[in-house]
Amino acid sequence: MLHEPFEQHGDTFLVVAPGRNSLYVADAEAISQITSRRNDFPKPLEMYGAVDIYGKNVVSTEGSVWRHHRKIVSAPFTEKNNLLVWRESLHQAQAMLQGWMASGDGTNALVKNVSEDTMRLSLHVISRAGFGVRLSWPHESKQEKTSKGHTMSYKDALGTLLEHLPWVMLVKKSILGKHCDVCLNNV
Repeated sequence: MLHEPFEQHGDTFLVVAPGRNSLYVADAEAISQITSRRNDFPKPLEMYGAVDIYGKNVVSTEGSVWRHHRKIVSAPFTEKNNLLVWRESLHQAQAMLQGWMASGDGTNALVKNVSEDTMRLSLHVISRAGFGVRLSWPHESKQEKTSKGHTMSYKDALGTLLEHLPWVMLVKKSILGKHCDVCLNNV
């Protein structure tokens, strides 16, 4: 279904409109050239304003500012980090299963919310692999503490951000009003 326009117009075609021209490409070699020539094919930065929650970032910048942000965030996104991601995924999945089993009567596990638990699993893996902070599950004895000068623990801040992120990105801040300010100021 998504390939239908390419079947009709070819592997590469341009849509010209009053507000913007858009190039559509379904050729692997052409895509490789486009993505490797950042200066010749800049991003439409006006489309990425929604991700500037805390200021400019690797998604919403180009040129030397983009290179600066890319250098900062590139460390966790290497092949070398894959082993850490794998080990932390295994550790966190086992801890999640232990929590499920501990909440039952020993023969039947009690799983309250699979969606919430798998989101938490992802958050825990990202936290460890991306920020070097291992998060614990509610049934584990480790308690997250709030750092001096902060109103939320690291874990609570990350969880609050992820919980509200879709709304913050989809709805203008002026529409979200005070709730948005409270959410973002606590993170």
